Amino acid sequence: MAISGDTVVVGASGEDSSSTGVNSTPNESASQAGAAYVFTRGGGVWTQQAYLKPGAILNRNAEYGGWLFIRNALTTGAVQYTDLVHNFLESAEFKLSNPSLTNRQFAALMYRQILLREGTSAELDFMESALAGGLSRVQFATNFLQSTEFRLGTGPRLTTFVLYACLLLRDAMNTEFTNAVTRLSPPANTPVTTLISEILASSEFAGLFL
Repeated sequence: MAISGDTVVVGASGEDSSSTGVNSTPNESASQAGAAYVFTRGGGVWTQQAYLKPGAILNRNAEYGGWLFIRNALTTGAVQYTDLVHNFLESAEFKLSNPSLTNRQFAALMYRQILLREGTSAELDFMESALAGGLSRVQFATNFLQSTEFRLGTGPRLTTFVLYACLLLRDAMNTEFTNAVTRLSPPANTPVTTLISEILASSEFAGLFL
């Protein structure tokens, strides 16, 4: 639980819905998937404002609402890093996309979807052995997400998301996202500073501070 003035975020690790995102329709399809609830107080009465479900460690684009929830939840201590990773790996979305993974397949997937590269044979051998020796998949994924390689990652999709989330406080529209990713990727290789300059010069950015 985290409290700030008249707002409280309550974590529910035993929540069983497989839905994701903000104010999705809950179901009972994913035991112990976890969720968080946001309440605000007005006139002495607490009212639920949001039902929050994180996404998964999947090969898809991030969402501004989910990113903001996770950032705030971690910052306020409402949840721990490993709790979020556990929810991701146990979500119906992740399991549907990646059923019955062997330890080696799981390791290869984490290299591909977290570090955005293929693991070498030696790396996969080492990680497969570590998992067989007792390293949990949650800790494995957590270690990758906290690694220097991940934190320094500059993939076009991640860069585009961060630019719009941090500068314009929203998701990029489909056309904006596609255009930015194309410009940041080979063969264009447009410097990220060019995109930053364009956003900073836009009327939308200026309007955020009027």
